[in-house]
Amino acid sequence: MNQGFVDGIIRRIAIWREWVKKQNPHLLGLVLVLAAFWAAMAFSEPISPRQTAAPSPTVEITPLPAQTPTGEIQAGRPSPTPIPAELLANREQTFGIVFGAVVLVLIVVIGTLSGIAAQRQTSQSK
Repeated sequence: MNQGFVDGIIRRIAIWREWVKKQNPHLLGLVLVLAAFWAAMAFSEPISPRQTAAPSPTVEITPLPAQTPTGEIQAGRPSPTPIPAELLANREQTFGIVFGAVVLVLIVVIGTLSGIAAQRQTSQSK
């Protein structure tokens, strides 16, 4: 391997590490959290139309477990639970729910970091 290439990579890593040490750790943490949320939202894909689940045309009534004369409970045959039509009609709205949750988490994280920063400023001024 070319030694100049390796030395160049090591030099760039050292420059990057010095830059990171000079930055505010809270800001870098916030950037990492934002990057993680962005990556999670970028890689989450909506359900494609080919993967839709069709509700069962008939709903089977599952009988209650019957008790035998000896006291044992005999369970009935399990039946599939149909997916509600409302869920099938609104399945694309999960993006909004995820986005709202991300915004709420960011509000909490930013509020906590600003509270910590304000507390440090007041303790340093005393």
